[in-house]
Amino acid sequence: MIDLQVNGLSIGDKLRCSFWEAPRHKDIKRLCEYLYTRGVKQILATLISDSYDNILYSLKDIQSYKKRFDNDINEAHSNQRTHIAGVHIEGGMISRPGIHNPDYLGEFDFIRAGKLKKECPDLIKLWTLCPLKDRDGDLTKFLQDNGIYVSYGHSDANYEQAMAAFDKFKVRLVTHWGNAMPIFKGLDQRNPSAQELSYLDSVNPDTQVDPNHLGIGYAAYTRDDIYAMFICGSKEDHDLHIHPDLLKKLIKKKEGKTILVSDSVVNLEYDNDKEKLRGGLNDLYGHSKNLESLGFSVDSIKQMVEENPKKVLEHTL
Repeated sequence: MIDLQVNGLSIGDKLRCSFWEAPRHKDIKRLCEYLYTRGVKQILATLISDSYDNILYSLKDIQSYKKRFDNDINEAHSNQRTHIAGVHIEGGMISRPGIHNPDYLGEFDFIRAGKLKKECPDLIKLWTLCPLKDRDGDLTKFLQDNGIYVSYGHSDANYEQAMAAFDKFKVRLVTHWGNAMPIFKGLDQRNPSAQELSYLDSVNPDTQVDPNHLGIGYAAYTRDDIYAMFICGSKEDHDLHIHPDLLKKLIKKKEGKTILVSDSVVNLEYDNDKEKLRGGLNDLYGHSKNLESLGFSVDSIKQMVEENPKKVLEHTL
């Protein structure tokens, strides 16, 4: 399995590793050893919106770990550890913060991104940004020209803005579909009504009067060329991001073009408010079992956790 969005993970007193905090190498090793036992063979370590200096510090920490313990996939697997294939920068140019620090929603441009690439060459593999924050596409084009895949997410873009950006900048991926992005006005992705679910496939965007009624989530849902990363948490783990009925509609609509991610985080911050979503509280194996419990076949799940995420790493979406 390949997980394109791993912020970190904690398991009681046995494991605590958060890539946001530039963890000690021994903690990264523990995380990778644990994930390997769970069948997760590759990950993208994920960093959310932060200051340029903190992002660079975290990148250098991951780069240093890889030089010591994970030069390539064969070295990692020979030591029974998950391979860190690179880094997913989620944010720094977004319009809908979610849990991201609002002070850093416009922290990056192509010049600063270029400095990161120079300091840590070949480390950044995926970057989530909002098209509203990069209207001229300078950052998007720089990333694409330098081997970094771009995904849209954490975005307030409406349907028309999203469709135009997909076409103009050839972005073919969205990050944790349904979360930190509007699908359509008023939809609660954790508790949709039957009427709202049916509306997804009945609305005609060409006759929609209010351009802000439909969002980037709806645009991604309707386009055959857009892949959607998504989270399949559970009520038991307190990380249910998308209602199962809505998730089933997404996967059916986007047949063959969905990617399961864990978006896993260290869970100590949940102690006081277990209903506030901050990411996934289980690893990719746990999320895949949640998906299996909804009736999806092993073969279809394999495509979501192996074949499709591999296409992102190989730029073949």
